[in-house]
Amino acid sequence: MVRIGWIRIGLAGLLFSATLAAATCTARTQQAVQSAAINQVAHDLTHAERDRRIQGLNAYVRVPLEARTEELKSALIQSLELELDMGRAIATSKIPPLPRDNNHDFRFGLVSEILTLKDPDTIPVLVRTINMAGSVAASLADFGRLALPTLVACIDGQQPALEKTIDIVLITLRIMVQRNGLNYFNPQERVTLRSIAHRFLDLKPGEFPTDTEIVTWQESDEFWRAIRLGGAMQLAWVLNEPVLREKVTAIATDPEALRERGLNAKQVRYLKGRFERIRTDQPMLPTYSSMIRSSDQQ
Repeated sequence: MVRIGWIRIGLAGLLFSATLAAATCTARTQQAVQSAAINQVAHDLTHAERDRRIQGLNAYVRVPLEARTEELKSALIQSLELELDMGRAIATSKIPPLPRDNNHDFRFGLVSEILTLKDPDTIPVLVRTINMAGSVAASLADFGRLALPTLVACIDGQQPALEKTIDIVLITLRIMVQRNGLNYFNPQERVTLRSIAHRFLDLKPGEFPTDTEIVTWQESDEFWRAIRLGGAMQLAWVLNEPVLREKVTAIATDPEALRERGLNAKQVRYLKGRFERIRTDQPMLPTYSSMIRSSDQQ
């Protein structure tokens, strides 16, 4: 009986070992299959053909959160960089425009997925898309000082920047200051913020390398020049320094000073209305609607 018992225990052990080995083998097989699938998604996201990149994004969103690797994150960022490079090539007539089809929102899908990462590694590519959506600027403001160097580099004058981009960077910096307070920034960062405010308050037409490859319509340039000056006034005001506030007041109340900065009569009236909101600490109106409302009243 004892021997029979040991034999039974031995058989049970063998069966357990065999089952465990089979389960381990199955798990390894599943892991290998999953790894291969993830590698394929990363490959598709960075493929030279746009249709394959779209296919890659469609597959990416089905990957469980816990299975999304650093490689996938890097591929997602690279996919958006490729999309932005292609967009610029189209805007500058280096390649023909894409037909408008069901995939025209691919770029926004990439941005949306990247925003959910909330990862500082995404700051550079998000800065490149800062004028695409308010959620991008809000996300960059959430990163605080981590995003500051890249935002500053975007408008430092070493490379062309759209007036629209400059304005949204200024607004993002203003939001950072309002959310965190001045003491959040170190002395050098406060110097940088003051320098930016002074520079864009004083900017005259032609003194900054704006991206005329993309924005070639003078009316559009003037439109965004007025918006951008309003953004500089907001940033300067929240820095809460007497010299800057005096400068904002002097510029905003002097029509000639505004014309020297490239604004026409309609835009002068717009900036005066914007200054009143700044001076009285009223919430800022959305950029587009406030400008359109001002224009409609002329």
